[in-house]
Amino acid sequence: MAAYGIETVNVEFLNKAFMDKIDSGMEKEASVALTAFVRQKLREVGFTRQILPPVGITTAELDRQITDEPTVIIEMEPNSEAASFTFTARPRMRYFKASRYPVTFSKVETREFAKSKFELATYRTDIRTVIQDNSVRDMQKVEDETFYEATTQIAARSGNVVNVSGGLTVAGLMSGVKNMVQNQLPVGCILMTQSLYADLLTQPATQLGSPLASDLTAGRADFNNFFGFPVITTIKNDIVPDNQAIIYTAPNYLGQMYVLQDSVIYVRTEADIVKFLGYESIGIGIGNTNGVTVVNF
Repeated sequence: MAAYGIETVNVEFLNKAFMDKIDSGMEKEASVALTAFVRQKLREVGFTRQILPPVGITTAELDRQITDEPTVIIEMEPNSEAASFTFTARPRMRYFKASRYPVTFSKVETREFAKSKFELATYRTDIRTVIQDNSVRDMQKVEDETFYEATTQIAARSGNVVNVSGGLTVAGLMSGVKNMVQNQLPVGCILMTQSLYADLLTQPATQLGSPLASDLTAGRADFNNFFGFPVITTIKNDIVPDNQAIIYTAPNYLGQMYVLQDSVIYVRTEADIVKFLGYESIGIGIGNTNGVTVVNF
């Protein structure tokens, strides 16, 4: 009971401090407080950032080109192919066969959220948590949708799609791993939905080994890797189909994810209405079009 009382007081204090800033016309300070909170939470969700860890850069590191589109030029190994895509509308796929390829930046933006300050005053949950949940979910869904669509297109155009009949099996999943290895690339991770992961957990002991099967059944173990290859799961089956696993090579063989502008929350008020808008600027480039293998079951 004591811990609950302390938490309630802290939340009410945070909410009051936040609303006091807005009432005093300190929208910028309120934005800074929200932004810091969102950035702390942003890395915990979204499979794109787990596959390609983001790297922050500054405007001084941008390269000039014939347009005003922010760009970083990446040098690549000879005899490789690369692809670049943007986050505006549907991804525009561009292939390069030169020794360099561009990573271009786009803005990812949330919807604008609005709430009366009088209604916000009734919250006993940290207001920042509510805004963070909305903004992070929206921005990272855009990241994941675009990354998934672009990388699966890359796999299809590069002939790195493996179709397995009869549903998920260990042998079928391993065929995708073998495809990656045959391209002389290491396996970085395997992406799948929680539903497909559940099917993986039900594989017979003859496939998994009796000790692991017993521990999984008793809840004493997690199948967080597949024969030593990390498994990333997602509940976003509206993006990743439940009958598909995507195998990505290691980040340093796959490409780059640059963050030009980390997540920012913009706050403004109109009369009693408080409006919130989140945005970021990121760029992703795939430096090896053999770095993605799709396995369909």
